[in-house]
Amino acid sequence: MQPNAGPLRMLTDLPPRPRKAERPRILIVDDDTSFLELAATVLSSEGFEVRVARTPGEALMWAVREPPDVVLLDILLRDADGLDVLEALRDEPETKSVPVLACTGIGESASLLNQCGFDATVEKPFDLRAFAQALKLALPERTTE
Repeated sequence: MQPNAGPLRMLTDLPPRPRKAERPRILIVDDDTSFLELAATVLSSEGFEVRVARTPGEALMWAVREPPDVVLLDILLRDADGLDVLEALRDEPETKSVPVLACTGIGESASLLNQCGFDATVEKPFDLRAFAQALKLALPERTTE
């Protein structure tokens, strides 16, 4: 593991935990508690193992300890820019190839966000059940029951 390179890396020195579940794991990073609770409830009911993070530090801790299959990342966080979090995720060996979806409610250009390194863009508000179904189709084969 690389030496600490700033405040986003403080909690990433813990070793990854072995994978227990066969359900696809999604990490949702957003500072909107209501959205996190709703998204976690819906995606869990759709067969996902869900981790939530409200801060960049929490996001990196979860991402390194329990690498997700996909990250849904709000690009406007209170503590940091989503691009900083994306960069930190891409710097970690455990998460450098994990798809990261930009989640935005302010209408940024999808092509601009893709140029920044996001794999896709999801505009708020969106239908979480439809999102879950799309994720199931897009993620590698894995049992989601």
